[in-house]
Amino acid sequence: NLENNKIILSGFSQGCMISINIGLTSEQAYNSIIGFSGKIINIENLKMRIKSHTKTLLIHGDQDDIVSPTHLLEAKDFFLRENVEIETHLIKNCTHHIPMEASSIALNYILKNIK
Repeated sequence: NLENNKIILSGFSQGCMISINIGLTSEQAYNSIIGFSGKIINIENLKMRIKSHTKTLLIHGDQDDIVSPTHLLEAKDFFLRENVEIETHLIKNCTHHIPMEASSIALNYILKNIK
C-alpha cells in the first residue's frame, strides 16, 4: 500500500533508463528518480507518453565509454523542455560505474527529498 510519493526509483545504466521511463509515464509522480550513467531510450517516444513530472537527479561519468556522457545533456534538455525538475552532476575522471562521490550526491538528494 505504498504511495508513489514515498517511492524513489533508481538505477544504473539500463536500470536508469527504465527508472526514467517508469517515473515519467506513470499516472502519479514518484518521490523522485535517481539515475546513474543512463539515458532516455527514445526521446520522441517518451515525449508522447509523459504523464507525470517526477523530479530527477542524473549522475554520469565524464569518461563513460559504455553510455556516452552526452546523453546526460540530452536528458537534461528534455527534462527542462518538459518542465520536470532536474538536477545533474557530471563526475570528473569517472568511467561506467558509480563512484563514492556519486553515492554521496545521491544520498544527500534522498535526504533532502524524503519527508
